[in-house]
Amino acid sequence: MTDSDLRFPDDAPDSAVAGALRPLLAPPHDDYWGTLERAIMARIAEERGAWWSALGDWARPAMLAAAVALIAAMALLSRSKSADAAIAYSAMSEEQYPVVESTTAAANVPAATVHMLLDH
Repeated sequence: MTDSDLRFPDDAPDSAVAGALRPLLAPPHDDYWGTLERAIMARIAEERGAWWSALGDWARPAMLAAAVALIAAMALLSRSKSADAAIAYSAMSEEQYPVVESTTAAANVPAATVHMLLDH
């Protein structure tokens, strides 16, 4: 019995199943694992080089994605700044306080008093 043989704890109840699986799970030839190892090691030796050489194919898509992300971030930042400026302008605009022509005519109006104090 070799290491690649399929073994069950008790072959008696499952001997039919084990007999059917043995040829399906067996390696195609005797030196299968040795051949596979040599093929893998040859491919690894062929690809020796800098670790970043595998990323060469990704350079263009990565640069394109970075450019799109940068443009989107700049657009959002610009929009945010203009929205902040609009909010600040509306907070400090004249619409908030009524325009008072005369201080004596609007002496009893609290908003006019605040407006007059802020103007001076």
